[in-house]
Amino acid sequence: NLEKDQDAKQVGLLEDVPLRKLIVAPPDTQTLNVGSLKTPPSAFCLSGDHQNYGSIQGENAKVIVEYKSYEVNQINVIHDIASNRINRLIAILHEVEDARFKVLRCIKYFDETPQRRIGMIFELPPDLNGPPSSLLTALSISTSSRPSLDARLRLARSLCETLLLLHSVNWLHKSIRSETILLLSEASTTGSPPPRGPPNLSHPRLSGFEYSRLDNDFTSGHPDYEIQRNIYRHPHRWDQPNESFSKIHDIYSLGVVLLEIGLWEPIINFDAKKGGEPLQERFRDAGITRDRLLRHANKRLGFYAGERYQELVLKCLKGDFGDLSGDNKIGTELQRQLGREVERALRPQETLDDG
Repeated sequence: NLEKDQDAKQVGLLEDVPLRKLIVAPPDTQTLNVGSLKTPPSAFCLSGDHQNYGSIQGENAKVIVEYKSYEVNQINVIHDIASNRINRLIAILHEVEDARFKVLRCIKYFDETPQRRIGMIFELPPDLNGPPSSLLTALSISTSSRPSLDARLRLARSLCETLLLLHSVNWLHKSIRSETILLLSEASTTGSPPPRGPPNLSHPRLSGFEYSRLDNDFTSGHPDYEIQRNIYRHPHRWDQPNESFSKIHDIYSLGVVLLEIGLWEPIINFDAKKGGEPLQERFRDAGITRDRLLRHANKRLGFYAGERYQELVLKCLKGDFGDLSGDNKIGTELQRQLGREVERALRPQETLDDG
């Protein structure tokens, strides 16, 4: 009985029992028939030169699409395991209405069988004039006009809460980086001058669910040697991963993004000097990259974001959440410790004032 599930209650952040039912219920008892959301690939119409931004045929609303590849069986049909995983992900991203869960709502999906991929269609706010910008873009173009510390701390808290909610239903993201965090108050300005003033961070959304899966769903990691993705990954997940993905790997990636937010600088710019070491040399392997991030967190982050924020980031990067050897099946103790650190470092200002 999920309402009596002590593991879920101990996490303390997930109050939406229907969401948890979507995750643990057998496929034939799920509350949403995702087949009702399926649409032909031709229903998605690209807008201009954008690769994933456009509209649904016959509708005015603007949408974006994310693709999730899948494997097929001997008769060239999607594997049952992959199909079940995708259906559950679509169900989560369609049904969740918790205001703290900062993701876009999936309204339709299509199957591009020749490409062996599912396209998940997400709705955008009607007042957004163009595809949403990313946090990476904001970090890269607004270093001369940084958002306030309060705005950055609110953004950090929103991202932490979203990951905690995702993990509390035993789901992994696997692709957290500033490029996959969308700012719905900032339309992309490709080809236009950078906007004046600090970026608006008030409506972030975590995207990039192409690798997302259940924690108990084993997958072997596919090799990925792209340096600009690897630098956000836990050292054990670089190149050809040598261990299965777990929540601590997501938390590491969250720590990297929190470091960027605290310093308001993309990590690809760390120690970049004119005529200095190129990106591939500065981040040439996992150990050197982690050491570089820890050095910046230790030396600079306390000044820019405060000591408690600094401690939170260091714990995420080090995986320093105490003895977790006796943790249970959904990582309750890890989530409790992370939630405690988030609350300590990022408690809303009004709560601090009341205390």
